[in-house]
Amino acid sequence: MGKLYPISIILVLTLFFSSCQDNSTSINQKTKEDNEQIKTPSVEGKSLVFDSSNDFKGFVQNLQQKSYGELDKFVNQKAHGFTSLKMAQEHIRKKKSKSNSLTTQEEKTMHLNVEDPAFASILNKDGVFQVGKQIFKITNKYTYIFKDKGAYQNFQPSKKKSSNPSLSYVKPCEEIRQEPIRIRQDVYRVENCGGGGGGSYDPGDDDDEYTDPSDLDPYANLSKKYPSKITQEYRSGGTKGRLKGQTWHRDFFVYESIGVKSVHERHTWLRWWNRKAEKITIASFAKFSYGEVKISFLDLKNSFTVKLRDVISTIQSYPANPVTNLLNDIEQMSSNSKLTRYGYDALNSLQVKIEITKNKTRGEEVFTYDIAPKNIQETYSKVKYNAKKIRHVYDWSTAVISYPPNIKDVVDFEIDQIRSKHTLKHDGYHFGFITEERY
Repeated sequence: MGKLYPISIILVLTLFFSSCQDNSTSINQKTKEDNEQIKTPSVEGKSLVFDSSNDFKGFVQNLQQKSYGELDKFVNQKAHGFTSLKMAQEHIRKKKSKSNSLTTQEEKTMHLNVEDPAFASILNKDGVFQVGKQIFKITNKYTYIFKDKGAYQNFQPSKKKSSNPSLSYVKPCEEIRQEPIRIRQDVYRVENCGGGGGGSYDPGDDDDEYTDPSDLDPYANLSKKYPSKITQEYRSGGTKGRLKGQTWHRDFFVYESIGVKSVHERHTWLRWWNRKAEKITIASFAKFSYGEVKISFLDLKNSFTVKLRDVISTIQSYPANPVTNLLNDIEQMSSNSKLTRYGYDALNSLQVKIEITKNKTRGEEVFTYDIAPKNIQETYSKVKYNAKKIRHVYDWSTAVISYPPNIKDVVDFEIDQIRSKHTLKHDGYHFGFITEERY
């Protein structure tokens, strides 16, 4: 797809709706095709506050276009005085390198596992951010959705601890159906899902057998299953070193992403440290599609905003005001009918097919949005010399933000397979392995 700008495909159609007229955080209820500017967030109570869902998504889009090293500078420029989860964890790692002593809060901050650096740049050290009046709190196991600040401040999560690993285990998304569950009057909870991003790293292949990178082909034997995380150690100069490779997928309901990373570490002074390697590489591919999502006619008619103009430069059949005309055509559809329109994504040089059907399900009129292209395959390869790590995010999406919470984003990607070859060359060693995520 050329240079990847994930929002340009995933957010082809983005709906914000509410089933309660006065409680939606979808502030911009009218489609503005011209001169809409994405506002930068404010900082309140040590967390980022976005005025609207569009502002949240726009800020994420900007973050996703920054390199890992540019993220902190960008956030500091746009939200002066804010300390993100990413910043906090990096600060704690530096502190830990000098002292074994961490506070309880610092331990909790380090335990929060958010692999996507852009999302980690939005969350504060407690995993919190705000859109409109609505507050979100991210944990490894759940995403909590609060109606407002009062609901958040009055909520007391269970403090019971258990040695049962299933209580913190992040299930694969195919094993659960992410549905918001009301646990208090003004609080909902959604179980997170994914793979390769939750819990601790696998013990790995700590043995004396190493695979020559030339013998590894991520495109070969696609039916063979590999783990999502591998750690392989070596010994050099009296100390241990290791390469940690990971292919991950995490879905926090309000934010979902897939990606890959490699990290080289050495063990000295009783702990593991990120250290520069002579050479590290990743060769990876991801196969996924964009699914269809159904929404009721009532919700669609009463309250929604479609943000299409940032993605589609033109829509055939609409010489002017394409978004407004598309919405009018959708609302005028008769039952059991289908509407198909074609647009052009100039950024990625792609033709995008927008197909809407309207029919009845159990007596209720329902719209189904189906977005093409389908069966996308992205590839990524990177070679770094004198480097500690490589990271890459393939794609991401954000959810509908409304209260009460309802459906996910209108365009939600479905993963077929992500497979990555990780290699290390350092101190006379040259080895590699393969990680993957699949459904």
